[in-house]
Amino acid sequence: MILTAENYFSREASREYFSVSQFKSFLDCEAMALAEISGEYQREETTSLLVGSYVDAHFSRTLDLFRAQHPALYTQKGTLKSEFQQAEEIIARIERDHLASLLLEGDKQTILTGEIEGVPFKCKPDILLNSVQCSAIAAEFPDMSELMLSGGAIVDMKIMRDFQPLYRDGEGRLNFIDYWKYDLQLAYYQRLVAQNNGGEIFPCYILAATKEKVPDLGLFRLPQSQLDAAYEIYTERLPRAVAVKNGSEPPERCDECDYCKQTKVLTCGQYLGDWA
Repeated sequence: MILTAENYFSREASREYFSVSQFKSFLDCEAMALAEISGEYQREETTSLLVGSYVDAHFSRTLDLFRAQHPALYTQKGTLKSEFQQAEEIIARIERDHLASLLLEGDKQTILTGEIEGVPFKCKPDILLNSVQCSAIAAEFPDMSELMLSGGAIVDMKIMRDFQPLYRDGEGRLNFIDYWKYDLQLAYYQRLVAQNNGGEIFPCYILAATKEKVPDLGLFRLPQSQLDAAYEIYTERLPRAVAVKNGSEPPERCDECDYCKQTKVLTCGQYLGDWA
């Protein structure tokens, strides 16, 4: 199957290829991931997610199409709702920053396919910088000198609530990169980009902005050691996801996500002590 902008998110593409988001769904809840692939279940398109998608659409030059596909962005009077007016402020803040503007000069949303441990994967990195763009950035920003001799770089854009740590049971307070497994995402992007670019491993950055009243900006370089560790840790679980996806193993339910709550079947009583 040849992937295009029109079929990239299709059910057929989801069956044929893994993506990082699909793999992370299997890590979260196998039953939900299978239901999403089959079309039985679709996650709610929250306002929070739409704000991030709005900003992405602006920088990928598809905002007009995005607006047409999402009439809920507008009030009955035809004006943008306040949340998306804030998205416009985030966009303006990013565009006012010189380094951010240089990073955004790369190719956007390039569709790539390849294999992770023999498993077909697809990806659409937000921004791919070429060697000329990398050299120009390094010449102007000495702290990014690693880009001077690099054939390219991967930049992923994230729109966050803020940069405060997030809490997860059993792991405590985590930075947003660890909490959302963005290191896994970029580790896989890195390898898929290399397969399509002569084998060179590109450095990875996250360009982030916040949804605070006054938007904050951050540029985060992911160390190669962190990317390699994330690749090793999570790829150990890829064969299980493949087995569940192809039907050779039954899916496990997490019993915590919305899909599991929606499809839960009562079998017996529970004691209040079960939640203690």
